[in-house]
Amino acid sequence: MIEEFEGLDRVIPRPVRHDLITWRDKGQITISRITLPDQPAEPADTQIAYDLRARWVDHNPLRRAALAALQYLGVRTLTSATWNSPATACRPPAAWPAGSKRPADGWKWQHYRSIPYCLADGEGWLEVLAPTRSRPLHALLFAPGPTPAQA
Repeated sequence: MIEEFEGLDRVIPRPVRHDLITWRDKGQITISRITLPDQPAEPADTQIAYDLRARWVDHNPLRRAALAALQYLGVRTLTSATWNSPATACRPPAAWPAGSKRPADGWKWQHYRSIPYCLADGEGWLEVLAPTRSRPLHALLFAPGPTPAQA
């Protein structure tokens, strides 16, 4: 087990850990463990706030995780069409300047096998780990490594 996974073995399935460590050892990705904001702020954009309220009630842990991820990534705009479901990898294309690379964020390890290939085109992937109502929100931030994956 690597340092970034310490204490998270219950929320990162063994096959996922194996693949992530393999990709890291090949130089395809880098892994950083982060703690998201504990009391994430409501988005300034009223449309984002409306979309989040329409999707999840205030006490839903997924809403808290989404707000914290958006705050961490510095997302300012987002359309409801980019949030397909809380259990899919989300890509907020409207949140980044045209032509810029943008991070993706994931939920429940859906589509995790695409991480090294997505990173070849982007800046990062944020995976929120087991969101809860009150405990700290942990996440893993994956960034491109020195050896990009080939499609």
